[in-house]
Amino acid sequence: MPLPEFNSYTDRVLTHIKFRYDHEGIRQELNEHLEDMTEDYMSEGMTENEAVSMAVLNMGDPDEIGEELNKAHSPLLGIVWLAAKWLAGAVVLFSLFSFVFYAVNIIGNITRDYDDRQDAEIVYTVQVGEKFLIDDMNLRIDEAVYYDDNTLEVRYMTWDRPFSDSISWSFHIGSECFYDEKGNSYFSGSGGSGGGPFTKHYTRIEDFPADAEKLIVDYDFNGRKVYCEIPLKEGAVYEADK
Repeated sequence: MPLPEFNSYTDRVLTHIKFRYDHEGIRQELNEHLEDMTEDYMSEGMTENEAVSMAVLNMGDPDEIGEELNKAHSPLLGIVWLAAKWLAGAVVLFSLFSFVFYAVNIIGNITRDYDDRQDAEIVYTVQVGEKFLIDDMNLRIDEAVYYDDNTLEVRYMTWDRPFSDSISWSFHIGSECFYDEKGNSYFSGSGGSGGGPFTKHYTRIEDFPADAEKLIVDYDFNGRKVYCEIPLKEGAVYEADK
């Protein structure tokens, strides 16, 4: 704890420094210098009182030191420094908030289940898990869901490879690339949800036969290919059995 002599000296110096925000830092620095000088004098054989008096004396005139420090700690420069500090803090907080929001959004997109239709009942679900790479985009076909209105819904997720410099582009497994085991082709309508780097999609094929054994995905467009055979009966998990 600073001695009373030290506090009296630093108080006198601080009366000349107008930017009060720096007072505590200056006080601490001055007291540390005085304490170091006192220890040096005591190591030379002085008593504590003698060493304290000599340290205060040799620190210099407090008024002159205060005026010089006031030039270095001018209010204008101090305000600019404070404003820059607060702005930097605000930027850091905003960046941290943005990162957390972005991370939560990504985790939510990955872990969130696909939305089931409300206007029809699920008959069975087939888990797929087939993965593909199209340019720098990953594609994973997650599952096929068959509804009681004879609609087959194919659910899949897309995401770009990390640090990819390719231009992002919209992708959907569209019509005329779905077949059954007999070679019949089917039209479909697409949709998606999620946004961000991970997007979940669905493609709905209407009037798909309930007794079909297999769904074949055969996408071939501009050299980009996806081929997958999904066994519907073998891998089906029926809602009635759950």
